[in-house]
Amino acid sequence: MVLVFCLPFCLLLPDGDYPVKLAENDIVSFHLEKVIPKIFDERLPYRGFLDGELKNISKLWIKGKQIDKSDLSKTKEFGVVTKYIDYKGKEIVPQLVKNDVNFHETPLGYMGRQVVVNTEVTKDSYGRFRYTKVIYTSKNGQHLKKEYARALSALNQLLYIYRVETSDYWITNLAENDILVYKGVSTKSQAYSIKGFSRMKDDHDTKLVNEIKEALLNPKPEHPFMTLILDSKKSSYEQNFHLSIIYAITALESIVKLYVLFYAKKEKFGNKVERKLMSLNLHLLITTILKMTVKSDQFTDEFIDKIVNSIRLRNKIIHESQLSVKEQDAKTAIKNVTTIARILLDEMTEYCDTAQTTGTNTLKS
Repeated sequence: MVLVFCLPFCLLLPDGDYPVKLAENDIVSFHLEKVIPKIFDERLPYRGFLDGELKNISKLWIKGKQIDKSDLSKTKEFGVVTKYIDYKGKEIVPQLVKNDVNFHETPLGYMGRQVVVNTEVTKDSYGRFRYTKVIYTSKNGQHLKKEYARALSALNQLLYIYRVETSDYWITNLAENDILVYKGVSTKSQAYSIKGFSRMKDDHDTKLVNEIKEALLNPKPEHPFMTLILDSKKSSYEQNFHLSIIYAITALESIVKLYVLFYAKKEKFGNKVERKLMSLNLHLLITTILKMTVKSDQFTDEFIDKIVNSIRLRNKIIHESQLSVKEQDAKTAIKNVTTIARILLDEMTEYCDTAQTTGTNTLKS
């Protein structure tokens, strides 16, 4: 089966074939091809030449240097096209062309976008000046959606190796919905599949908007848990399941140690005991300290075992380079870490509310 789709970004690889080995005797092939868009993002202050625009040009000037159009494909000059001459001999300044989508009035007069050559957005994750088109070929004849999932798995393997070898950190794994449209091509027919679209969402409700506005004017030190768990969910969405596990368990450690420190201060254990507790590893804190202190009936032995399994998996990823992680393992870790965080925060909040009601506060900053 052959699938055709486009990446959100451009890989700096020569156009051509790139075989990927998924398993023993299972090799798929990607044909990669760079594409320059015919329509440029109107939010950018620059654009490349539009489709067909070069046909009417005889000469152009890049940063003041004259270049014949026939030499354009070979030139290494880059930067703004200051002007060009059409075949009728008319001199044109590109940013003054009124049919540009960004043509607008400024204090200096009317102006549109500037045209650039051999130029692109630095570290571009969105392919605004170039993107890569992919033709995927497999000997398997599976259903279109199953074959697409297989193609995505192989593509993420290619992207992982590309990212590590090039250090282009802005190139990331792809989630299913990052490829908005793909088509399956056979000798007899073509089938299209569209992903990632939904009904336009409404703004967030007034209560949440007011909370955001309040937080903007009254910034407070943020605990790292929420950022880490969001990064874990994002990594899972991007099919970086091993990274999702690492983020989730790091988030777990941050909230567990917050609770343990909270409990130690509540019970007035003193600095020496606090330091001893905070030096314990995460496994021991959960299986021993939390088991003795957490009151919630959700904190069962079965639940603890699930958390411990995720911790062990995190350790294997870090210490044994086990990067092959199942999607379900990542989802389970996120779910259980979120649950334990809610349990611990509820117990800390309950104590604070009780202390405030009785007029006492045993916590020290």
